[in-house]
Amino acid sequence: MKYLIFISGLIGAFLLYLLSSASANTELFSHNYYTLLALAGILALCLSVLVGYQLWQLREKLKRQIFGAKLTLRLALFFSLIAILPGLLVYAVSVHFLGKSIESWFDVRVENALEGGLNLGRSSLENGLQDLVKKGKFIALVLSEQPLDRNKTTLNKMVNVGAVEEAALFDKKGKQLSVMSKTKLLPYLPDSKMLQQALTQGYYSVIDTLTDNTLVLRVLVPVNSVSPPGEIHFLQLAQPVSNQLAVDTEAVQSVYRDYQELSRSR
Repeated sequence: MKYLIFISGLIGAFLLYLLSSASANTELFSHNYYTLLALAGILALCLSVLVGYQLWQLREKLKRQIFGAKLTLRLALFFSLIAILPGLLVYAVSVHFLGKSIESWFDVRVENALEGGLNLGRSSLENGLQDLVKKGKFIALVLSEQPLDRNKTTLNKMVNVGAVEEAALFDKKGKQLSVMSKTKLLPYLPDSKMLQQALTQGYYSVIDTLTDNTLVLRVLVPVNSVSPPGEIHFLQLAQPVSNQLAVDTEAVQSVYRDYQELSRSR
């Protein structure tokens, strides 16, 4: 019995340490939640078996009318009441606190507002990407109706009038033919998968993040050149996202991540 109580105490102390450590670390808690729950369940089962065995032994002693059995029963009932009644009180107060206090911190309207803000930022980026796709298809149509040596002049005009920030032309192998830009954006060299997708789907679009966390919209569109005839080139347009939109989108996304972590730790 001494060994069982000692081992149970050690396991209980270890579980309390794990619970306190996990509660302070949301990521650790979310990864080990079921492990903590299983360990606590195993300990509770072992203690229940131990208590049941003691009650069975006490019952046998009462049947045999062993001296001191009734006194042991009274002491067991007395100490059970001492343990159970305050426990029930603490349990009721805890449930009320969790139900009325912590739950009120997580308003559904707040979560919906954060999701709406996040979707609004994504929609703005998607709309900007779709507009850039339309510009790319229009410029590709213009380039397809003129000789290759005039493409550079056309791209230069498109950049100068402010239609796009950067325009680059590549051959079917991804080799750069010409590039025009009014910013310091370096032309992104497309790989074979991007070229194939642009050729199959009619365009390829992506939102890139530069090293300084600047968001850039990029579009790749095939160009059917007439000179030389049958030659396929690829037009790439790049447009940086406004700093305010990028900052607002990142702020909403960061707050939404923090809110989700708090919801998991609840």
